Amino acid sequence: MSYKVLVDSNSYFRLARDIHPLLGRPFGDPAYTLYVIKELDEEFAKSQRLLSKFYWVSDEQYQANRAACNLGGNVDSFDLNQTVKFMKDHKYNRGLGVSKIDIAVLATAYLLNIVIVTDDSDVQEMAKDYDMVECMTSLDVLGWLHGEGILTIQAVKATVKMWKYEKDLPMAEPIFIEKFFEAFGVLPW
Repeated sequence: MSYKVLVDSNSYFRLARDIHPLLGRPFGDPAYTLYVIKELDEEFAKSQRLLSKFYWVSDEQYQANRAACNLGGNVDSFDLNQTVKFMKDHKYNRGLGVSKIDIAVLATAYLLNIVIVTDDSDVQEMAKDYDMVECMTSLDVLGWLHGEGILTIQAVKATVKMWKYEKDLPMAEPIFIEKFFEAFGVLPW
């Protein structure tokens, strides 16, 4: 049996280049398989900043991997639209900075009762508000893949060094270094 995990856009952009194919293949025991939603491509195509920073996302191999591994068809559209509507209201009531695609990810994960991967603290807050199964971060995914023997510590460090180089750490650098050390017992760089 493979458990589904939904990866939001910020985590996808951090992980998919170095762990390819990231989506659609079972990792570990028990097996977890990572997916995205089709709105990720819509968000990417509309943002010049994303197109420039994550140019590799347009490569055919990544596009094919995302197209084959999105969860959009697994959710009833009426239920999804209703859940998105309630979550938008909740976002405004709480004053959270959650984007349209973040809400689509949350709603899909909520309806499918599956884990999400996100580095966005507001998305994590909403996941808690809705008593979602679990919320992982990109660093958690690296730790899990390392623990399963899928990634070496050198591969993990190379990935996070690229995040630092691209100024794309998921949190302030001192906090990131502390969390990395807690997870891996070594410094990230």
